Amino acid sequence: MINLYKFSTSTCQPCKIMNDRIKDIDFMIEYGTLIHHIDVDKDKDLAIKFNVKAVPTFAITDDHDNLLRTKVGAITVKELEDFIIGQPS
Repeated sequence: MINLYKFSTSTCQPCKIMNDRIKDIDFMIEYGTLIHHIDVDKDKDLAIKFNVKAVPTFAITDDHDNLLRTKVGAITVKELEDFIIGQPS
């Protein structure tokens, strides 16, 4: 199983758009992806751990929370799918 961390803030408009796009990806359950929505204003330690400098930031980790890859910014559903499965976009 992999973990998808979505780092955002409550005032970030692109982050809100990405919330809708994440809902559109049905295959995440099929691939065993656990989704974590992190508000960087409330969980600064986790944002620091993953070196989040801007929002939205997406991070993929393995079962042991080892960072595999990150992506910054609002992206399309297809780009998000490719990012989750590890395909370059």
